[in-house]
Amino acid sequence: MARSFRLWALSDTHVGTEIKFGRRSLEEVIQHAEAWPSEPGGADGFDIAINLGDFSGSQLPPGDEEGELVVSQYATARKHGREHFYDVIGNHDASGID
Repeated sequence: MARSFRLWALSDTHVGTEIKFGRRSLEEVIQHAEAWPSEPGGADGFDIAINLGDFSGSQLPPGDEEGELVVSQYATARKHGREHFYDVIGNHDASGID
């Protein structure tokens, strides 16, 4: 029996921007993806996720508060550990020039 490997790609959750409107954007998409039906014997939703960045929606470098929001929203995953999520930072996620 052939097994499938389900890769979930997401990006541009703009966590720090969306929270200003009461939206926990990363948490919401994780809950949505974990609700996808599983194949027999497989994990619910996806096998691994690749987050292609832009956690921040700001034009300024992200601060610690935004990082804490990202961590707290990843922690809401119920069916996947943090090790199931791989991150690539986006152009809005990098530190500024020191």
